[in-house]
Amino acid sequence: MVPSNTVLAQPPVDGKLAFSLRSLTPSTYYKYRAFVKYQEKEYFSEWIGFGTADAFVLFPPTVQTITITSPDGTSVTLMGYIISGSEEILQKGFEYWTEDIARSYADKQTVIVDGEKMKAELHDLKPYTTYKYRSFAKTASGTTYGEEQTFTTGGASSIAASEAGKFSVHLTPNPVRESATLVVDHTQDGTVVYRIYSLRGNLIKHEEIAAQNGKTEIPVYAHDYTHGTYLIQVIYKDYKETIKMLVK
Repeated sequence: MVPSNTVLAQPPVDGKLAFSLRSLTPSTYYKYRAFVKYQEKEYFSEWIGFGTADAFVLFPPTVQTITITSPDGTSVTLMGYIISGSEEILQKGFEYWTEDIARSYADKQTVIVDGEKMKAELHDLKPYTTYKYRSFAKTASGTTYGEEQTFTTGGASSIAASEAGKFSVHLTPNPVRESATLVVDHTQDGTVVYRIYSLRGNLIKHEEIAAQNGKTEIPVYAHDYTHGTYLIQVIYKDYKETIKMLVK
């Protein structure tokens, strides 16, 4: 029944709409509602009321770390987003560190990014290493962090290793629906070690088996895993290789 103001929301993230209202009048009762315009028609939600305080109230930004897709060898893309709080965001980005670093974060690495939907590409990471990372936003009052996520890198020079020792790993069939065979070529004596990880770096299976002469075959059964993508790391003598496994 009275003139109203309009503020555009940030792009939806995880199905949620978010926006900030600034420079409101202290000790005042307001109402707001969401709307969407589709094919020249506008649709509105119900009105919701709130009251402002009689003094400035400080609230931090919302920071979320988004789970990444599978690393490509020693490169990976980090994702996250930020919703502004009551203060201007001075700096934002990601922190990342190897899993064996102490909780002090003393040796963490930092990458600075722009935009509400944050994205950073990391390259030349340590091969076959589990990393943790989190998003962050700095304001004049301090730093707000998103939740920690984990990923495990693959091999940095698997092609060179394969050429040097004629060592190679493949999974057939892949995607896996019922069962598959993990094939390690050009083995002789010794032991083959294989580990299966989730994309978040959680170790699901670890097994050591005797190497077969010429080719070592290891059965993999789909009913042991939920649908999704996994990383299989194979170690034989001085060679390592990591491949992806898709379970359907």
